[in-house]
Amino acid sequence: MDAELTRQFEASYDAYGAMVYRLAMVYLGRTADAEDVTQKVFCRLLWRAPGFADGEHKKRWLLQVTANLCKDQLKGFWRKRAAVLDADIPAEHEADRGCWRPF
Repeated sequence: MDAELTRQFEASYDAYGAMVYRLAMVYLGRTADAEDVTQKVFCRLLWRAPGFADGEHKKRWLLQVTANLCKDQLKGFWRKRAAVLDADIPAEHEADRGCWRPF
């Protein structure tokens, strides 16, 4: 990557990174998933972005790509198969608890 492309990418991330992350959090509700989508969005910006007419065009493109990736994530196999573990299930033996302690 040349220096100019790197500078433009960093400027885009500084300007829109928090916005993309917040939208992903609203859709997904999980920090790790939102971080993954944010990374994918900016990879697409780096490698697949069309030419933008202005900053608003870029912002709208980023929001649309973020929303589409979040929807794809929500439709995914692993998202549907995830189960929330109940913290109130008692261990059979105190040694089975390990070092984990519920708050």
